[in-house]
Amino acid sequence: CTQYGLQDAVCFCAGDIGLGFYKEDYYHQLFEKLNNELVKSNTTLYLIRGNHDDPHYWTAGRFDFSNIFLIPDYT
Repeated sequence: CTQYGLQDAVCFCAGDIGLGFYKEDYYHQLFEKLNNELVKSNTTLYLIRGNHDDPHYWTAGRFDFSNIFLIPDYT
């Protein structure tokens, strides 16, 4: 979202973002940086798990960011 200069937006990513190929610390650092950019642009990002994403990361409370939300399966 931020790379396109969006402001005051809500973005959805529908699956296969590649979450789960690296260690969890990598994603925490990446998401923290991304979340800071989303906060600056007043943008919210919702991620929906695809079949190439590790469901382990979608468990409640694993990631706690103000502007990034992982949508649990079947919700």
